[in-house]
Amino acid sequence: MKKATLLTVLMTMGTLLLAQNVEIVGKAKITVMDPATTSAQQVAREADGTLSLMSSTTTYAIGDFVQGGVVFWVSANAEHGKVVSIYDIGAISWSNITDTAIGVSAMSDINGAGNTVAIIMQSGHTSSATRHCADLAYGGYDDWYLPSKNELNDVYLNKATINTTATANGGEVFANAFYWSSTEFDSDSAWVQRLSNGLQGNVSKASNLRVRAVRAF
Repeated sequence: MKKATLLTVLMTMGTLLLAQNVEIVGKAKITVMDPATTSAQQVAREADGTLSLMSSTTTYAIGDFVQGGVVFWVSANAEHGKVVSIYDIGAISWSNITDTAIGVSAMSDINGAGNTVAIIMQSGHTSSATRHCADLAYGGYDDWYLPSKNELNDVYLNKATINTTATANGGEVFANAFYWSSTEFDSDSAWVQRLSNGLQGNVSKASNLRVRAVRAF
């Protein structure tokens, strides 16, 4: 048995218009439906039985200004990505510890977040390029880190697009200089990249180089 409670029901040209809520106890079946459009949203059943629209999926593209910075990498489904800050964090040494290797935990070419944690956790650490990134609170986010070697290269490959978006939002362009990555090379040096021409190499951890933080979402 079905029960319907409503304030106003109007039948016009075969269309039923409901001005209030409808409650059905039992099964409801629709036998004819129009094809879904590309902008259609899914309907979900809540715990109390009411129906609600599921939120539509947001996708991202290189150059978008979102999540606190400019997108420089997106996942295969474009629902996740990484952004780079629109400002440099000055010039600073890679770490105050310049002659002792951290080892494999700070040598990842792809995991800058993991490298950042390993650098900060090194015994005797007090200051570093990674610490400046980790301490950054900008755009409502505080999970910034120093990009790995490959992440920094992704930034370089999209430098022109990033510069355009950054300056349009009050930021700055990349300097024609070397920037630190969080990827350790050996006990005395770490990987860097010159963002004017893409040159990668390793330099002394004591060198004062530019820094640009990134975050993933």
